[in-house]
Amino acid sequence: MNSNLNVTQFYDLAVHPNNADTVFGGAQDNSSLRRTTSPVWDLTFVSGDGFMNAVDPTNTNIVFQTSYPSSSLPSIYRSTTGGVPNSFSKLPTTGITASSNFPWVTPMAVASNRIFVAGDTVYRGTTSASPMTWTAISANLGARVSVITPMQTGTTIPAYVGTSTGAIHATADAAAATVTWTNVTGNYPGGNVSDVAMTPGNRLRVFVTRAAFGGNKLFRSTTGGTTWAAVGAGLPNVPANSVAIDPVDTNRVFVGTDVGVYESTDGGDSFIPFSAGLPLGLVVMDLEVDDSPHVLVAGTYGRGAWKVNLTSGAPNQSPVANFNFTTSGLTATFSDTSTDADGTVAVRNWEFGDGTTSSTTSPSKTYSAAGTYAVRLTVTDNAGATGTATQNVTVSASTACPGTRYTGTFSGANGQTQVQPGGTSYQSATSGTHAACLTGPSGTDYDLYLDRWSGSAWTQVAASESATSVESISYAGTAGEYRFRVVNYAGVGAYEVIINKPQ
Repeated sequence: MNSNLNVTQFYDLAVHPNNADTVFGGAQDNSSLRRTTSPVWDLTFVSGDGFMNAVDPTNTNIVFQTSYPSSSLPSIYRSTTGGVPNSFSKLPTTGITASSNFPWVTPMAVASNRIFVAGDTVYRGTTSASPMTWTAISANLGARVSVITPMQTGTTIPAYVGTSTGAIHATADAAAATVTWTNVTGNYPGGNVSDVAMTPGNRLRVFVTRAAFGGNKLFRSTTGGTTWAAVGAGLPNVPANSVAIDPVDTNRVFVGTDVGVYESTDGGDSFIPFSAGLPLGLVVMDLEVDDSPHVLVAGTYGRGAWKVNLTSGAPNQSPVANFNFTTSGLTATFSDTSTDADGTVAVRNWEFGDGTTSSTTSPSKTYSAAGTYAVRLTVTDNAGATGTATQNVTVSASTACPGTRYTGTFSGANGQTQVQPGGTSYQSATSGTHAACLTGPSGTDYDLYLDRWSGSAWTQVAASESATSVESISYAGTAGEYRFRVVNYAGVGAYEVIINKPQ
């Protein structure tokens, strides 16, 4: 990705989210740069040293680049025209405290429309704010932050920060009004945290690189940092500077070291060199993976930037979500039967229709009221693809209503009538009890009626008309032709009625 002499010392790169040919870089003594389709890099603005780079994924006209601090405050520049040369302006630091101990290479990252920078305190801004103001979203973390990694997940932005002294902190939502950080250093052995990478679609699976000689260079957690496993067999005994996860196959992990790029295809357990075509002894400072086109971009300290196509098999297939359930009274028991043709289901998210959720494989849910609830299961596979299934689940306040279960659904206007069982009447040859239990959607009002045929017309002989959709009838009748009627007095949705007829 370089023209002629490949000697640029890149600290960091950012790849345009919609065009992998457009790359921004910060370089030692060569300010901040941009390239598009040409191997020639254009100077975006003169700053001496250029460092961090980021593109707003919600508005790619907004691009950020940084230089060294001035008067103990970070130097952050913004373009609102796609990062074209001479379009960057230095942002104000309103809200940032000069005593926050900003390092020479100030950590910066963007997720959604939020920008984050840090010294020993993490600050947040809105990417499009004019004028820019900053809010501290952490206390003093006790050391300079060396890396910030946020990731948009739905409406939240989980984030991790690592420090130069080997501490790791995490938050479930760095976009919250009040951000809560947890120290998740745990059994990480110390040493400069050079990079953190979260798995697309699974914030709890995270990798950390350690920039130090001696000891392990890569650590993995599948629990959001509560425990760390030393992985990375095959990595050389030199500092590891960067880690990137392939969004197409999240078991494929790349690590940039002081002597080149290494690749794992088993989730980080073992690595082999991935440096064919690269100069020998390459110090790799940054790695960026793009899913479309599927490429890996490396920023090196001394030999410019390089790009390689990541050839793989067929594109990842999304998982197929599905589940079974049984009910007993107000309790529903669920079983995930989802499948993934080319991988595994890694994450489950159950939404029970009443505002509660679960992430277990086979949850049990006891509802507070009888009714019909739309239960949704969303599954995420090991490559970050998702699938969703929704079913209506009806629970009853009592199991003391034996008989045959029938179902129906109202949609549209109130005041409709449906006949049960199964849309028809039934003939009773003997006297006996005609019983039925109705359960409709929570928050609706369905009523239940029993009619008997007089020979010329239907005559109502029993009714249950409470203000809810839980109704029951028990009627002692003589032989004859009968039918039950369900009426949606108020509301729509699915219902069930259990009918027990005289034998």
